[in-house]
Amino acid sequence: MLGRMTALELAEWQAYENVAGRLDDQWISEQFAEINELLQSMLHTYAQMNTKSGGADDMKPIPVIRPWELHAEYKRQAARGD
Repeated sequence: MLGRMTALELAEWQAYENVAGRLDDQWISEQFAEINELLQSMLHTYAQMNTKSGGADDMKPIPVIRPWELHAEYKRQAARGD
């Protein structure tokens, strides 16, 4: 690991994890979800700009459900009876 980062950087990451907790896949999932939503917004904007009627409503961005939001979503669906 010291081949990729300096000892100072490694110590900074260790201090960060001591304060904020371990870095896990949640960070990666959040980054992919944000990229997905950004691309959807860009496509929606592009479609609205390039259609005469502006009828790109079928391409409206859909928010990505984060992994930590799934439990709340399942509870909501169960309450509705889905």
